[in-house]
Amino acid sequence: MSNEQSKQSGPDKRAVDEFTHRVMRYLDGLASPEEFELLKAELNASVGHRRRFVDLCQQARTISEALKPIELADAGFIDDALLWGGSEPDVLSEVIEQALDARRRHEIEDAANKQLAEDLRDQRQRSRHARRIAAQQRSTRVILIPKPVAALGVGLIAALVMLAIYLIATPSSDSSSPVPTARVVTPRNLPGTPRYVATLTGLSSDVVWADRSEGWVVGMELEVGEIHLTQGTLVVELKDGAEVTLHAPVRFSVLGTNASELHAGMVYAEVPDSGHGFEVFVPGGVVTDWGSSVAMITADSEARTDSHVVVSRGSVQLTPRRAGRRGEPVLLRRNQFASVSSDGSAVRAFENTNDEVQLAAPSSGQGYRHGETDPRWRIRLNDDTETHPAVVVAPEPDDTRYRHLHWWIGSPHCSQWIGLRADGSGGEVMSGYGSSTLYYTTTLNIPENFDADSIVLGLKLIADNQVIAIRVNGRRVAGPFDRPLPDRSGGDAAQYQRWIHHTLESCFEPGDNTLEFEILNDDGPAGVRIEMQCTGTQRFAELD
Repeated sequence: MSNEQSKQSGPDKRAVDEFTHRVMRYLDGLASPEEFELLKAELNASVGHRRRFVDLCQQARTISEALKPIELADAGFIDDALLWGGSEPDVLSEVIEQALDARRRHEIEDAANKQLAEDLRDQRQRSRHARRIAAQQRSTRVILIPKPVAALGVGLIAALVMLAIYLIATPSSDSSSPVPTARVVTPRNLPGTPRYVATLTGLSSDVVWADRSEGWVVGMELEVGEIHLTQGTLVVELKDGAEVTLHAPVRFSVLGTNASELHAGMVYAEVPDSGHGFEVFVPGGVVTDWGSSVAMITADSEARTDSHVVVSRGSVQLTPRRAGRRGEPVLLRRNQFASVSSDGSAVRAFENTNDEVQLAAPSSGQGYRHGETDPRWRIRLNDDTETHPAVVVAPEPDDTRYRHLHWWIGSPHCSQWIGLRADGSGGEVMSGYGSSTLYYTTTLNIPENFDADSIVLGLKLIADNQVIAIRVNGRRVAGPFDRPLPDRSGGDAAQYQRWIHHTLESCFEPGDNTLEFEILNDDGPAGVRIEMQCTGTQRFAELD
């Protein structure tokens, strides 16, 4: 070869080597976007490059066969076909199909795939060296192929080559159908996680995805990634056995064969023995199966509200998680539930009880001495909007200063009389003693863990002079009550020592309830004495 010929062939050889290098990176799934665009341009521009691409696909087939424990064809036969121009239709078809499959999966570039690509590249180089040595020693061989098989093979090869060139040279568009697998959107993909980590086992007919994706069917396998539903119900079974039912609207991520994350919404998880240790990450914490559990879990990362877990079978462990560090876990068993704050700062655990429990009720003057103010009560006069403190009226029986109140007898352990002044008068508010209507108000609190419909409030009351009405939250629920009749021993004064009994129920709400007692005073001292006993059903109690 002359120097001039050498100069001409040198750049061509380098161009071929660079093209070959780009094809190899493409088949290994390592081509950059720039390399991929350049490869498409070269295939569009040159028939020789397209032929070379097919040759390299055949070599990829050879390497794939060399890595399998069971040979699908004689290695020497395939070497002959590739080196001397022979073409076996079945072999070439499988080569092209594997190349196309590599094209569809080229976005998978985790550490394991990259290492495999490096191993394949080394194997390819060794195979080339072995073929070059064999070519020097091998004589020309003739491979006989039946004409019908050859004709069929040529047609298949032509169709596959055209399909390969079309897929590579045609730019991708948004109109292509999405691959129905969960997309990777979370960094918690642990090393060694298999490609498919769960199976779609249930799907309601009305399900709607937030991204309007289609093609999801029962039985399809799912990769690590997020599922975002706006409508319907979906059931996912993780490879280790945990079954999770998603109720829209919900955002849920599959993290592995036995781990997941609930971003927002509600899921129902049932974990068999094989799924022991199944984890669900929630904002501020981690829910971990502790033995064949069934639990309902709710969360909302956007609203930054507490996450909740309710255990109906088995046991789970709720561990707070703050700044990436796990705190002290709380073990929950059947009929127990808990909440964790979105920042992981607090965990509260409860147990379902449904017990009949007595609640604290503000009996008038209870626990206070004569002349002290009972802060739980206020008094309003007639139609005034201004309220006044309620003062305990409980003088000693032998105190002559309060001889006119000797019939106002109370017990500091149960209840005592209350009024505007310690002497029973109205002071400047009522201009001393006089006829008027007084409204005595207090608050009864129904805790959130009680069933408000079950609350029963027992009342014992005495008034000077008459109970006109009892109201709960502004609604009249009782009254008027007749005045107690005088008896022979005490005369008219006996009415101030005889109880009126009444029960209030089915009129309360969760939280604070305002109780108002409307009392008519004819003349002289004005006051009331009210004893309360409140019971209700406690739905759950907080655990220590």
